[in-house]
Amino acid sequence: MNKSDQLENDPMSLLESQRTKTRNTPISTQKLFQSSAKMFGTRKYDVEIFKKYSQKIRNRNQFKPEVITEIGKMVSFRYIPKTYSELPYFDMNPLIFILNVPNKNEVIGMNFHYLPPTHRLMAYYSMFSLLTDKTLGENSRFRLYYDMLKSQKRFARNIVCIKKYKTERIRSSVYEIDPKYWESAIVIPTQKFMRRKENSVYMDVNTQIRKILGTQQ
Repeated sequence: MNKSDQLENDPMSLLESQRTKTRNTPISTQKLFQSSAKMFGTRKYDVEIFKKYSQKIRNRNQFKPEVITEIGKMVSFRYIPKTYSELPYFDMNPLIFILNVPNKNEVIGMNFHYLPPTHRLMAYYSMFSLLTDKTLGENSRFRLYYDMLKSQKRFARNIVCIKKYKTERIRSSVYEIDPKYWESAIVIPTQKFMRRKENSVYMDVNTQIRKILGTQQ
């Protein structure tokens, strides 16, 4: 498969092949993903792009505490909120780290799509001390607790990404992405903002981050 075909059909493999050529550090990964913006250009992908990179694929009815208990795992799905016409904007393809599944009707998580790609990596690496397995084995997850996140300014980017999703409004399979692909999944452009352009969303979110950090002018 040539590069053009990979970009069209399997962008994850292309990004992974480039990522694994260098020593995996926050700085090298940041530089790689800054250049990836040029590689992807204006392309956008749907959540099904994660199918072959997921450990588990579930339907929305399995999204409940006694089945999905993997707090700190990454999942993606297609979503349309019930009150979409009243919202200033929303992401139709959430990419979240699960914070809580309080009941069968909802899931709470950090949707990294609300951050520009380079800031997503900052938010991701800020959580590394919370990893259960830094080799990113299949059972790896983040030990995520809302009270702990909101108490530390280094998690400001993570806090503004926290969203609640109603399981009845999920409109696709739920893809639980293998930890070894988390970094690539964070940067692959699967975000799909409705009602506002993504740069406008990023500006709004950055204002929220500055407010949390106490640097709001």
